[in-house]
Amino acid sequence: MHPAIISTTFLLSTAALSLAAPVRTITELATAVKTAQPGTTVELAAGTFRLTQPLDLPTGLTLTGAGIGKTIITHADSWRANHATLPDPETNHEKFDRSGYLLRCQNDAGNIAISQLTLTGPALHGAIFGMANHDLHLHHLHIENFHFSGIRTYAIN
Repeated sequence: MHPAIISTTFLLSTAALSLAAPVRTITELATAVKTAQPGTTVELAAGTFRLTQPLDLPTGLTLTGAGIGKTIITHADSWRANHATLPDPETNHEKFDRSGYLLRCQNDAGNIAISQLTLTGPALHGAIFGMANHDLHLHHLHIENFHFSGIRTYAIN
């Protein structure tokens, strides 16, 4: 194959990867996060995403929206956290009820970034939960209307 054709093919394939459409549905979001490899960026389109369970973020994932007030993650009406589990035993991390948080960083996961989102959940404990995470980057977030805590993390850097 001629070198110019190889270069052109490479540029076209790179351009196609960088032009991937933003995630627009809750099903696409769940699939994108579940199949994410370290270094993956999941970009959410503007709109409201109503989760029916926590979204577990793996190592190396970047989750970004279209901007504060433009991309909103909240809970579906059917998802209610068990408020009887609050307050929980602050000293026994294994007994925490983690089921009532919109976004959960997997234990010991690193290099996670969350940005450009509004997170709200009046029937949930909180927005983000993390345990023993390193290189956790949270920025350009608007967090409002949770029952217990907006961001709850332990043993992170």
